[in-house]
Amino acid sequence: MIKLPLKKQIKPLLTIGLVNLILVLIGTEAVFFLFVLFTEKRIIYFQRQYILPKESLSFTELSQNQSKNESIIVRFHPFFGYVLKPGVYSHELSGLKVNNYGFFSPYDYPYIKTHSNQIIIGIFGGSVASDFSVNETIDPSHPRTLIQKIKSLPQFENKEIIVLNFANGGYKQPQQLLILSYFLSIGQEFDLVINIDGFNEIALSPFNNQAKLDVTLPSFQHFQPLISLVNGDLSAIISLGEMMKTQEKLSQINPKINQCNFGLCYAKNLIIKQHLSQNYQQQVSAFDRQQIRKQSTASNKENSLISIPKKSEVLEDKVAINQAVNNWVESSLMMSHLLSMRQIPYFHFIQPNQHYPTQRIFSSEEKRIIRESPYRQAAKNGYPLLIYQVEKMQKYGINLFNAVKILDETSETVYRDSCCHYNQLGQDILTDYVAQSILKNLNSSNNLN
Repeated sequence: MIKLPLKKQIKPLLTIGLVNLILVLIGTEAVFFLFVLFTEKRIIYFQRQYILPKESLSFTELSQNQSKNESIIVRFHPFFGYVLKPGVYSHELSGLKVNNYGFFSPYDYPYIKTHSNQIIIGIFGGSVASDFSVNETIDPSHPRTLIQKIKSLPQFENKEIIVLNFANGGYKQPQQLLILSYFLSIGQEFDLVINIDGFNEIALSPFNNQAKLDVTLPSFQHFQPLISLVNGDLSAIISLGEMMKTQEKLSQINPKINQCNFGLCYAKNLIIKQHLSQNYQQQVSAFDRQQIRKQSTASNKENSLISIPKKSEVLEDKVAINQAVNNWVESSLMMSHLLSMRQIPYFHFIQPNQHYPTQRIFSSEEKRIIRESPYRQAAKNGYPLLIYQVEKMQKYGINLFNAVKILDETSETVYRDSCCHYNQLGQDILTDYVAQSILKNLNSSNNLN
């Protein structure tokens, strides 16, 4: 038997290995070509322009500025709990900015009508409501917006509709009530008010309870980082810095995914995004646990510059959720009473989310991103209590609409994260539901001149 030289033995193996590698790459490219085609309805080889995302800024992240004092994007507010730092964000094309009161809006507040033909719509709630407002601001002439949809009513046909945002990420009752009361007291006019909420009241209140804080106080998740920074908590500053780095990497990966012209590029960046998202969620959960532990074990005599009354013990989950629901009911009733005295129509919507079980069939992308969420159990247990209150609140005369099932009619991806936020399709479905509910009510009651 003739033994071939080593080089001649290796050469066929290298050729086979190279051919197999090429086949694997071609196969992977084909898989992700089809994946993008079916999930995003586009051919990946045709580059699309990256569109500025309309997501609200995270309340626990730090900006990229070097100065610590200038890098915090939120500020304590004496009445509202917390707001965005005025001027921290602006969008040149739409005029959207963080205004003088710390809300995403093209206008400073109070907004005064410049002519009698203007209609002012106020939007209240948390981040979902803020996204709703931003969607109206980015392209107000688009047919999918509330602005254009309600112009089908004769009383709106030739009106200039101004949408004002009074919502921020993490807001929950009674923040909406307090903000409405404050702005009414300083002369802000409204022709119609929309409140989109329910999720934060249910999902965020348990964090307050675990930290031995009243569930009616602003979200512990959102204002505790500020308290830690004010008190010079070094461990909190380090944790926030790590979260900022991860958040910054996440913000950089989205444009890369959109700019990929090959499936392999898309696959690589998608895997990186998945890893970063999981890492960020773990960092947030670890930070929450750390802060809850510190707050729940701290003495009332702690030398803190921020005075927050503490409870003596953690309530049972059911008791805490019931308190949050009762506060939600009473706060909405008070908003309705305040507005009805001024003959201002009030519309209240319970927002849909991916954690309360409905008949919705989730897409593969949604299943991947919602597997683990700190809000899942609270939403699952608490939403039935919200929904149970709908009929009672409607009897009190509140225009309350249960929107929790409006996303069930599509199998396409509508959620963009593991919390509660929607992509553009989900936003369009919500906007259409809000618009049709308002149109139906105003058509039957004719209560807006």
